[in-house]
Amino acid sequence: MMNDEPFEVRRIEPRGRESRRTYKEHIEKSRLGQRREKVSHYDPIENPVTPSSHAPMYQGEVERFETDSAAFERRRMDQVRQRQKRIDQSHRDRDMQRESERWKRMEESDQREQQRIERLAGTGKKNVSSVAYDPVTLSYNDSHDGERLRREDEMRSYHARLRTENLERQVSREGINPITGEPVRVHRATAPSWM
Repeated sequence: MMNDEPFEVRRIEPRGRESRRTYKEHIEKSRLGQRREKVSHYDPIENPVTPSSHAPMYQGEVERFETDSAAFERRRMDQVRQRQKRIDQSHRDRDMQRESERWKRMEESDQREQQRIERLAGTGKKNVSSVAYDPVTLSYNDSHDGERLRREDEMRSYHARLRTENLERQVSREGINPITGEPVRVHRATAPSWM
């Protein structure tokens, strides 16, 4: 059986491209927002041009409309100067501390040296020569060191005379001077008396 009543037609107003595009974006964004598979998810951004308050380029409304750039620059330079003053003062304090510690160490060293001088004041010998002979008269001292030095000097002199005697013998083995023909006189070295 056929129904004589006409079909009910649902009429939709035609939409323009802009409204269709907006509707399509709305659908896509809502689907992305509902998607929860795997780890990634979509957080809707209200306005992509405005940065969030955590972003480095964020500026508050008051800062955006600040018009006195000279005062801003002056405040910034004052902050820089204050920071440099604090740094300079900390360096100055550190240097003063270091210098006072250095002076304190120097004073302690001077005190130790003065105590050492006072401790050794009566123990040294004054005007005692470091050599075993008198430098003015060149005579040997009457001490054990003077006697040892005298013996060393006599041995040195004796060895020099022995070398001289040996050279004189080596010059002329026959005992005559080859130029003049005269006999060569060889100086005999005498040993020291204590040998």
